[in-house]
Amino acid sequence: MSLPQDVMAKQKTMRLLQLPSTLQPHRPLPRLHLALRDLQGSSTPRTPLRVAIEGTMQSTNILVGSSNTVQGNRQAIEDMSSPQAFKLPMHWEKQMQKAPMGKKRVLQSYYTRLARINFLEAEIEGLSDVQLRQKTDVFKTRLRSGTDDEDSLLEEAFAVVREASKRVLGMRHFDCQMVGGMVLHEGQIAEMSTGEGKTLVATLPVYLNALRGAGSGGGGAHVVTVNDYLAARDAESMGRLYNFLGLSCAAVQSGMTTEQYKKAYACDVVYVTGQELGFTYLRDNTALLEEDLALPKKLNFAVVDEVDSILIDESRNPMIISTSVAQNEQVVVVADKAVGSLWRELQERVKEVISGYRHPPDEKTRMELDKRAKKFYFTVDEKSRNVSFTPLGLHEVFIRLGELSSC
Repeated sequence: MSLPQDVMAKQKTMRLLQLPSTLQPHRPLPRLHLALRDLQGSSTPRTPLRVAIEGTMQSTNILVGSSNTVQGNRQAIEDMSSPQAFKLPMHWEKQMQKAPMGKKRVLQSYYTRLARINFLEAEIEGLSDVQLRQKTDVFKTRLRSGTDDEDSLLEEAFAVVREASKRVLGMRHFDCQMVGGMVLHEGQIAEMSTGEGKTLVATLPVYLNALRGAGSGGGGAHVVTVNDYLAARDAESMGRLYNFLGLSCAAVQSGMTTEQYKKAYACDVVYVTGQELGFTYLRDNTALLEEDLALPKKLNFAVVDEVDSILIDESRNPMIISTSVAQNEQVVVVADKAVGSLWRELQERVKEVISGYRHPPDEKTRMELDKRAKKFYFTVDEKSRNVSFTPLGLHEVFIRLGELSSC
């Protein structure tokens, strides 16, 4: 006699969900429970498999959480399965319903990770200030040993930052802000309205990606702001949070000395404007000595505030650095002679090439003229009104400068 379809489905589901009591799989329930909530709130028919899953959730013996007792694990299941723990905001529910399948998967992954973070909140709340600070050392050790990377530490790190923010700043990250932090950690653009707490959101991915530290060669994390005022303000306010968790924080301001730049960029978390970051890059590329370099050798992670303004609008503004040159008449005289001799030689070559093209040259003459044209020492960009030496031109200048300076 064959069993009804709903009974067979339920038995199959029970076999999938029931595990030996010795196994305590980590975090399987939030994803399953969220999926069930979508089913319960949908208008799709109650299929035998759906009925079986819903019934099984009421009596399953899955063991999750961190308790060492069966009773403790069952209590954790009851706590995690409560509607209050996983109820999504109404506008999130609407987004999930209207979103295409690809976006729905992405949102579902964020909500699943959020559920794990919320589940850790009670455990993190029970830690003392010293124990909470020691979490940073634990994370660093796990990163150095290679047992974890930043992505696998995300839930624990975000839970630690949320608790530290409550104690130091008196502000708790909302669920939507936690999702914003995940988006930034993945290198995506998070659009947030004024007053939604962008500064607080940035602390989540910045802390996580600053764990490798600039001082240890990991590059640290940079927060790129619009102006010096915001960089100084945010470094002062959010720096209390980073310092509480054992990370150093500083703001880079225009007009600093070389030593001040180096000290600021050596911190784990650096607040800096996009323009100042660009000028630091230019100064490093024109520095003659290694001790004059300010930026760390490795750049790891950056959060860009007002990304459309900094990367699109301000990208059109040229960055030019200049400095006064000490008066040295002898150098000027030598350089003038070298350039003058080059210019006179080039005039003769140009005359030869132009005269050859006045009448249609034969193949042999044309090849000879092209060969002469390749011996020019510089190129002219009429649009930008720039003149640049070719490699051959630079070589010739160095030779002539050497000849003249030895005279």
